[in-house]
Amino acid sequence: MALLLAGGARAHPGEVELDYRLRPNRDLTAKTLTDAVTTLRVLQDRGVVAKSNGRLSAQPTTIRITESQTLHYLTGGEQADGSFTAVIRFIEKTGSIKTMDGRELDLAGNLPFKALHIVATVESSGKVRDDAVRVSGVDAAMADMLRPMMAVVISKVASIEPIWLSRDRSVPQEFSMQMPIAGKVALNLRMTISNRLLSVGDGVARIQQFHEVTFGAPSGAVMLSAEGSGSGVLLCEVATRALLSSESQTLMKSVLDTPDGVIEVQVNGKQTQSMRPTREEARSTYKN
Repeated sequence: MALLLAGGARAHPGEVELDYRLRPNRDLTAKTLTDAVTTLRVLQDRGVVAKSNGRLSAQPTTIRITESQTLHYLTGGEQADGSFTAVIRFIEKTGSIKTMDGRELDLAGNLPFKALHIVATVESSGKVRDDAVRVSGVDAAMADMLRPMMAVVISKVASIEPIWLSRDRSVPQEFSMQMPIAGKVALNLRMTISNRLLSVGDGVARIQQFHEVTFGAPSGAVMLSAEGSGSGVLLCEVATRALLSSESQTLMKSVLDTPDGVIEVQVNGKQTQSMRPTREEARSTYKN
């Protein structure tokens, strides 16, 4: 959500606006670094241990996953009917997995979506129809799966109500959405965020967030339930209404129930992000 944060001064002194809505006339490049320690444990074995070739067992298996990705976010001008075009393009994606015994696997050739390119039309209401999303850079089957998912995500980001923050109180936000997966399973996600303005100095607002999240797929051949919590700090430039950076720490626990077994996954992850206006040379090489 922090990707599309905006901050702006209100008429009342000391207040700052948080506005997550996807809006027209934005051209931004975001770099995100993720470092997560993940522990996997088989709770019920129905063949998953044998199929994993020893990678999974009833004993905890811990790995460390690091990823870096750079994305280009571009939105066009508002049309007469209030609609606008939104584009998301992966510029670069790298990653690695390290086991606790020191072995490391470079994920450069195995990362999904590293060539992903999404173009969507956002209506004046913020809604995005499935048929208004174009997906390229992945195979046809993956594109068909991602199209309705991205319609839901972009619709949500384009329609979130802004809030006003001050130093004397916390302001809650709640987000929920249901994402279809492969047309068969619905992933239900709910997040609650508590926002507080910590300070404003040299034109930069410093905002603290505490968040709780639950998501899951309660039915189907593969069932998932997950919950977690964490906190973070955002920095945004008040005058330009632009996010400068964010940092968050999240602890998640999930249980995956598959025909081959039940797997518990615990993730302790840290994410940092920086955002800037897209460079002129990046614009010149962009193709819609």
